[in-house]
This record gives sequence, C-alpha cells and structure tokens, in this order.
Amino acid sequence: EVDIAISPPFYVTEERKFLWSDPWVAVVDKNHPDVHDQLTLELVAELAFVRFSLGGQSPIDMALDQLGVEYHVGATVASFMGALMVVLGTRMFTLVPSRIANGLASTVDIRILEPPIEIPVIEEFAFWRTKLNGDRGHQWLREIMFKVAAGL
Repeated sequence: EVDIAISPPFYVTEERKFLWSDPWVAVVDKNHPDVHDQLTLELVAELAFVRFSLGGQSPIDMALDQLGVEYHVGATVASFMGALMVVLGTRMFTLVPSRIANGLASTVDIRILEPPIEIPVIEEFAFWRTKLNGDRGHQWLREIMFKVAAGL
C-alpha cells in the first residue's frame, strides 16, 4: 500500500491535489548538423526519435499519430534522463518535459527547441487515501510537498 503517489492523473483514489504542469520541449545534440533554429515536421520524419515509454502509447505518439506524421523510433528508453543522454553525439531527437531538459542544459551539450507539434502539457498530482487525512505525519508530508510544488 502506498501512502502518497506523485503522477499524472492515472490513479483513481479518494484524494488528489494538482501539483504542477510542465510543457514538452524538443531536444537535440548541441552540434546537431541538421537541426538549427527549429525542429520541423520534415526533420521529425527524417531523423530517429528517442522515445520514452513505460509501455503503451505516450502522449507524443498519440499527437504524432493524430497528425499523420511518419516517424522512426531509433531507441526506446524508460526515463526522460535516459532519452537526453541518448541524443548526445547523435543525429537523433527526443521530446521531454521542459523542467528536465532545462535542468540539464548547463551540464550537457543539448539544444532545447519548441516541439513542432502541440502536445498536451504534463500535469502532476499527489494522490492518497482519505483514511490518511487525519494522520499528522501524512498531513505534514502533504503540506511540505504542496509548498515545494507551489514554488516550481
């Protein structure tokens, strides 16, 4: 049993609170020979895509499929950080949450760009069971989490 979970709204629980949202960004190697000021749909169709997936279709897959954009998956990884590391020194691209890309931009050689398609922002929520509402330790934990999230 989990006391509290932070996730997009996948869980069905009695209690939940919105924490933050994060838009998607496109990321390529800083010295990518084909991508300059923008990642176009033509480049999306040409270049290999580093896809994040824990199984099933991601919001990016759905957005590209809805537009009928052909794309080639060059690698599938289980973390956004992994996706950023895979694009380094390659001609591949990835799409990741902006906070993760911006957090690494000063330490790795990446270029952050606007995505060429509209992708719904990621929304993160805290989820917990109603029976924990009266638990003082849980109340404290939630208060700290909500304060930190409000500052993001």
